[in-house]
Amino acid sequence: MKGYDYGEGFNDYAGYTMALSVTEQQDRIFSGEISFTAPNGTPVWGITPYAGVIGRDGKEITIVENGGGNSLGSLITLDEMEIIYVDGRDPFSIAIDSLKKN
Repeated sequence: MKGYDYGEGFNDYAGYTMALSVTEQQDRIFSGEISFTAPNGTPVWGITPYAGVIGRDGKEITIVENGGGNSLGSLITLDEMEIIYVDGRDPFSIAIDSLKKN
């Protein structure tokens, strides 16, 4: 995960883990929770509910998070995706997230 936060600048969250769990799915619409863990194993930023849609092409993904923030991305393989997180609230932020299925 790498990004930019207004007021802080560029960030590299090396060693942090992002988990995107899918708890429900109907057709191309799904929902679940997003969580982050620090390199020492400590949970950070709490757990965030989200909902998402897989595009008609079976590769494009759009996600909206509870409380703000959106992600657009694509499935690279059946076990890997890349999403671009965007949050326009003050202070705004943007990040590139690469996820692999466990």
